[in-house]
Amino acid sequence: MHCATCEKFDARIIESRLRLNGTRYRRYACNNCSHRWTVNQSGAAKPRPGLPNTGYKAQQVNRKLTNMEVAEIIMSPLSSRELARLYPVSPSSIQLIQAGKTYREIYLVLKED
Repeated sequence: MHCATCEKFDARIIESRLRLNGTRYRRYACNNCSHRWTVNQSGAAKPRPGLPNTGYKAQQVNRKLTNMEVAEIIMSPLSSRELARLYPVSPSSIQLIQAGKTYREIYLVLKED
């Protein structure tokens, strides 16, 4: 990437995020003069599929459970300890899911029915 301040081609990406609308937000820093700038790139990526677009957490990638598994946990009559044996999360994580503290967007969709 070309630095507008020193005109060198010596920059690194210091932050990169995919937004919900499919655009990419990138922060660059010049290795030569330490100048920083932001670039918004569009069209490179498509929005990620999921439940209704209710916000940032609905689109996180690094989650251990799928939306369907979370729905099963929320609707299940089993105890958190039994559910933790079935899914790759702890009993306390199961309790947070069932209370709507985590995976809130799925909890809200299921509880409004």
